[in-house]
Amino acid sequence: LYYCITDGMHISQWFEWDSIRSGGLSILGGVMGGVLAGLIVCLIKKIDFLRVADCVVLNILVAQAMGRWGNFFNQEVYGAVVENTSLQWFPFAVYIEKVGEWHYAFFFYESVLNILVFALLFALMWNFKKKPHGLSLAGYLLGYGVVRSIMEPLRDAQFILGDKVQASWVMAVIMAVAGAMLAACVLVWNYKKYGRLFGAADPAQALAVLPVYYTKEDRRKMEEE
Repeated sequence: LYYCITDGMHISQWFEWDSIRSGGLSILGGVMGGVLAGLIVCLIKKIDFLRVADCVVLNILVAQAMGRWGNFFNQEVYGAVVENTSLQWFPFAVYIEKVGEWHYAFFFYESVLNILVFALLFALMWNFKKKPHGLSLAGYLLGYGVVRSIMEPLRDAQFILGDKVQASWVMAVIMAVAGAMLAACVLVWNYKKYGRLFGAADPAQALAVLPVYYTKEDRRKMEEE
């Protein structure tokens, strides 16, 4: 639906077989749909959405990095023509058979950048165990938003959603800004509540720590008590 709306497709074409076969997927639409579904489930189950999101978003980065290789096999989402023969080699550029030209392999660049953002966030989340919920989500929005906002305008024109306004670029900028704002909000909230940006001034206070894993015997004893 995100693709259909941003690409100017009339509603009568959304579910036509020819339209589906001719392409029309957008990971941004998939992410927004997934976030909405996750939020609804968290509200129904009465669980912390930010904590759930922190657990999920790192996996999304890996999935997006893998998904970009689909663009490689489909020979799509590439950049401008590479005319310098010394630069016509993969992964710097990719040969597009249907046009008989070498183009910048932007899908590969984005795949690598997604892995780098994942590695950075994973290291931060692993080493800072006492942290407010939502930081991982904020890092995803900021990191992926920055990557997409850089990559999006450099694509070949046929792979840019939107006519007068580059819809995906605008959405990427919004994601980056939202990520920065969310990070600031959760850190300020944690400081006001616990006296520190990370952790708590009072060690006895419960905070966002890794979950405790219990054995079956531990659970049996707790149930008996």
